[in-house]
Amino acid sequence: MNSIRDNKERIGTLALIMTGGLGRAGRTALIGRYGSAGGVLSAPKGELSGGFGLSAASLEALVGGKSFESAAKEFEAALILGVKILFPFDDGWPPALKDSGIAPEVLYVKGEFHPSDFFSVAIVGSRRATAYGLEAAGFIASELGKMGVATVSGLARGIDARAHRASLDAGARTIAVLGNGLATCYPSEHRRLAEEIADGRGSVVSEFPLDTPPDRYTFPRRNRIIAALSLATVVAEAGDKSGALITARFAADEGKEVFAVPGPIFSKTSAGVHSLIKSGAKLVHGVSDIVDEIAYLAGWAGAVSPSRDAQAAGGGVSAAGASAVPLEPEEKRILDELKKVSSGVSIDSLENATGIQAGELSGLLVGLEIKGVIRALPGKHYAAASAV
Repeated sequence: MNSIRDNKERIGTLALIMTGGLGRAGRTALIGRYGSAGGVLSAPKGELSGGFGLSAASLEALVGGKSFESAAKEFEAALILGVKILFPFDDGWPPALKDSGIAPEVLYVKGEFHPSDFFSVAIVGSRRATAYGLEAAGFIASELGKMGVATVSGLARGIDARAHRASLDAGARTIAVLGNGLATCYPSEHRRLAEEIADGRGSVVSEFPLDTPPDRYTFPRRNRIIAALSLATVVAEAGDKSGALITARFAADEGKEVFAVPGPIFSKTSAGVHSLIKSGAKLVHGVSDIVDEIAYLAGWAGAVSPSRDAQAAGGGVSAAGASAVPLEPEEKRILDELKKVSSGVSIDSLENATGIQAGELSGLLVGLEIKGVIRALPGKHYAAASAV
């Protein structure tokens, strides 16, 4: 426990996030002024009282140590539960969230993120799904799983649970994003499913403090993380007021593809899906409609070998087989640059040398790492695998 409390910057970061009445903009401004979360917590009360939107109670909690103490206890409780608390500055932060405009400030994680999780597709839909909707969600998740593509969903009844289960049955990974804290599982009947996911098959995540109960405000926030973690979102079945439509909107706002599975014209649980199609979502007739539309996904699925499960567990193809992995022209440009410097190259230097924009470059680097031809080094540097 003492080692947790010794990490004052991590505790301080969580303390600022957990402080009521202090929004994200206020936290960013405070850290920008004082250089770190620890600097904020050490600042004189008089300096913090103006211009940052802090209420009197919030200000007292910060300077009086109550916020820090609450955050320290949260870390200790997470340790007992086997939950990791990640921030954007952590090496384990999901690559898909690094350039997202809707990423959370913190993630509670049970299980593990894997580099291959970058190549994931969200499958969402109605809690009160029909047999048709369940079959469609299961089929899509299963076929994607056979290609090594992970799924992301919300562990809810209906479509979500079917997608998670189909991915697991296909030997693939899956990520469950909850609308409550990880101290409890909601719905409770999916506890065993959540445990199976977290036990080496994916991760169960939330942005909410451990004891946060689910409510009508937490689920829309949860939905944006589902969209942010995925390369695309598939709505398998949804009525015209389904929360799955919120996920689709977040995905579209992020510039990501939205796919929709058409249903019977008389089915109320397909009304929302049909509205999405009329608004420009791509109709799904088969899994190839999804994979072929996304260059990253097509490249990943095409490179996955029959030893996919071993890759997912170990993090890439063998060194002996790396030279046989097909590379896109952009990937070859990156690899050529890395081969010039055996000690590693920073992302900024790679961006300048290759002319590939940061967002696209991050995705390409993840793909190359998974293919086993490059290695990530400390300090966000990369090197060719042969040089490591």
